[in-house]
Amino acid sequence: MLAYRIWKHLSKKLIKKGVIEPFRSRRIDKGFLPPEPMEVSRKKFFSLKMKENTVKTLVIGSSHGYYGFVADDGYNEFNAADTSQDLYYSYEIYKKFADAPKLKNVVLFYSVFSPGFSIELTEEKFRSDFYRYIWDIPYRFTPDGSRPEALKEIALFVQNEKPDASYVGNCAYSFFMGGISTEERVGHHLKHNRRRQNQTEYVRKAALLAKEKGHDFYVVIPPHRSDYTKLLPPFEEVFPELLALKNDVKIVSFLGDERFEDSDFGDMDHLNRTGAEKCTALVREILSRGE
Repeated sequence: MLAYRIWKHLSKKLIKKGVIEPFRSRRIDKGFLPPEPMEVSRKKFFSLKMKENTVKTLVIGSSHGYYGFVADDGYNEFNAADTSQDLYYSYEIYKKFADAPKLKNVVLFYSVFSPGFSIELTEEKFRSDFYRYIWDIPYRFTPDGSRPEALKEIALFVQNEKPDASYVGNCAYSFFMGGISTEERVGHHLKHNRRRQNQTEYVRKAALLAKEKGHDFYVVIPPHRSDYTKLLPPFEEVFPELLALKNDVKIVSFLGDERFEDSDFGDMDHLNRTGAEKCTALVREILSRGE
């Protein structure tokens, strides 16, 4: 998984520099939490909370949203998407900020793996601890009180947090996937896709919430590099649950969009900064037209 590779990579660098102690290089299941994902989650929550009264466009979703949209304070945008954020947590973040007084647009990035992906059931389940403590979002499968050491570590990490007025949740584009073939990556994503655990139910719930609050709700299928896209089954086979909601949800697909070139990607399924700026401009154009 991308987040696990990021953590291992950054942990080695931080230990070498003396920024963190070697115990953080132990396995996740020992109860110790990787610092980089916690830092991102922490910054996103406190900065979004600070901007709650001014945010107009809220972006949610997995790393494809994190890498795919460059939020701008000038447009009152905030990118709350994060690595491996599943549809449940995307919906819960929206629900938490649904009463923001100026919120108008909600943009959910929906990926190939989204239909059957639940972060709490993967090796990245530590992220659910961040959402539980930092965002106050309930676990789905983990009993409350069963992760005291993890929550204690998060508490120590955030105790002196001060929101960053300039931070709008954007990716640093300092890491891209390596050491895995495109075939393996697509196969892994399709494995989640075919689980059919109806995670897309949270898209339906988000759409209903948007209708209740008077928000414009968009589901964006991100672009992928051409070698990734060529390995996918037909569109209707990959996204049947989402397409079943097409009468209630505005679906924007950039999958196979020829406006994106392979040079717009940092790896097989994540946009680089140039590609993200292109994607952002296209999304903004759609939002401005209210399509």
